[in-house]
Amino acid sequence: MALKGYHSYRGRQGIWQRLFVALLVLILIAACAFLFLQRYITYSDDGSFYLDLPFELDWEIPFLNGESKEPEKTPEPEQDMNLIVDRPSEEEKDGQEDQTTEEEPPENDPAQEEKNEPYLPLRLIELGDLPQDEAALIDTLTAAGADGFVFRVKKDLGKVSYASTVVLADAIEDTAVSYELLARLCAQEDVYTVASINCFHDSIYAFANMASAGICQSNGYIWYESDAGGHWLDAEKEAARNYIINFALECAQLGFDELLLDGVQYPIKGKLHKIDYSKNTMGKTEALVLFLTELEKALEPYGVRVSLRLDEEIVRGLADNTADSGFDVHAILPLVDAVYVATDDAEALHQEMGLLLAGESVPVLIPMVNEVTTQSSWCLIG
Repeated sequence: MALKGYHSYRGRQGIWQRLFVALLVLILIAACAFLFLQRYITYSDDGSFYLDLPFELDWEIPFLNGESKEPEKTPEPEQDMNLIVDRPSEEEKDGQEDQTTEEEPPENDPAQEEKNEPYLPLRLIELGDLPQDEAALIDTLTAAGADGFVFRVKKDLGKVSYASTVVLADAIEDTAVSYELLARLCAQEDVYTVASINCFHDSIYAFANMASAGICQSNGYIWYESDAGGHWLDAEKEAARNYIINFALECAQLGFDELLLDGVQYPIKGKLHKIDYSKNTMGKTEALVLFLTELEKALEPYGVRVSLRLDEEIVRGLADNTADSGFDVHAILPLVDAVYVATDDAEALHQEMGLLLAGESVPVLIPMVNEVTTQSSWCLIG
């Protein structure tokens, strides 16, 4: 017979049991979630990782949207390159003038007259590091039997190799040469100078100006090219075009005779399906043509030539990625003065290019061929 008013106490024991069961359930859910998400974890080149989910998120969180936390990828160190360019002679250039539709420059415009002079036979070497003064530059050119040099002033992913006054501070390399030194070297008489510029594969400016200049995803966050790494500028966006054109203008003011461009395209590698072009109002080719047209107009007072460094497949019109890259040879090649191409048969390639651009202005072809040297570099022979 139970005593009146007495009941066994079980309250505290019931609470702890429920908490223990809840904890076990949470651990089980976390373990299942981890196993589920394993298939969507992707590692980038810099060692960071991210979730590549099969659906888009509206949050601007790099880790959850498949973006590397680091906006930049450190490029491979560049070797000094021995680029030898023998320009076409005046007679060879005369044979190409029948295919040219450019108007004669005004007689009172010496800058345009200089630009439209034929490419003369020249031998150029590409310098990874610049000599420290004018005398050292002349010694370097003389030793190589060269008439001038090519210097990569803006590299892949946006790094700049001199103390530019028009780029973001983060873009200038720690080892950048001074503006004054580069200007003095470019001012040397009888030295032909070429500034090599990568245009739209620019992680630094694109990451800092996503909405106004970068190629973005549908959530508005910058798109990351997981294959080659880095971010891209959108040639349709005015801020992107102005950034490159202002830099090109500075190179012209420094005294460079020619601007050798690469990266004049849209990305062709990586997860392209994540890019959102729905707000663009013009086609990719149209945007690239607009960029080159604005660039040419901006450079008119300086008489600086503009050329492209391209693969032979593109020059021959055989590239199958035009829809992604926007690089249409029929629309773009007539807008430049020369094309640098790695090829073993320059004459045949130039004939093909002439047939491909029938009725259009045909740029000068400057072939690049491999050459084994003691420095394991490669040569450019025109």
